[in-house]
Amino acid sequence: MSLKFVAAIVLCIVATAMGAVADPTASQDLTARADCDVDSAVPFFRAYSTSATDHFYTTNYAEMKNAITNLSYSYEGNMGLIFRIPTVSTALLYRLYSPNAFDHFYTTNQSEANNAVRELAYYDEGAAGYVFQTEICGSVPLYRLYSASAMDHFYTTSETERGNAISQLGYSDEGIACYVMPGL
Repeated sequence: MSLKFVAAIVLCIVATAMGAVADPTASQDLTARADCDVDSAVPFFRAYSTSATDHFYTTNYAEMKNAITNLSYSYEGNMGLIFRIPTVSTALLYRLYSPNAFDHFYTTNQSEANNAVRELAYYDEGAAGYVFQTEICGSVPLYRLYSASAMDHFYTTSETERGNAISQLGYSDEGIACYVMPGL
């Protein structure tokens, strides 16, 4: 056995013998701090291509720069902050692409992602990042919309932009895709 392991056992035995009791709120506080540690969150950039009628999102600045410089996308800002690596309370945001529809599709639902690949001819492009699945730590909804006529998925944190896309641009509301930290 390692010396650290033996020391930990001895410490537990001594604490128990002395009548030490764990403070239940202490672990809750630690969990809350871990859940809301957003120091490693990065911008989730958004761009749009009028020629492809496609919204594109990424955390990778070089990839966004390439889309703008070489692929006829226009930068539209960032949709909040997400994580490049998993953290406490986050879920994988799948990134998929259909070359037939010129559409990027993002979801936290693995079954939905698998179905898009198997049945709808999307390619799995890996992880877009990691996001919250519930509203915690001051996060905001990332709304998901879809235009069947344009074959375009559209994501926004703006309720005004969401409402305009539904009432003026023919998008249908597909609910909340996930929760992200508010943008810079």
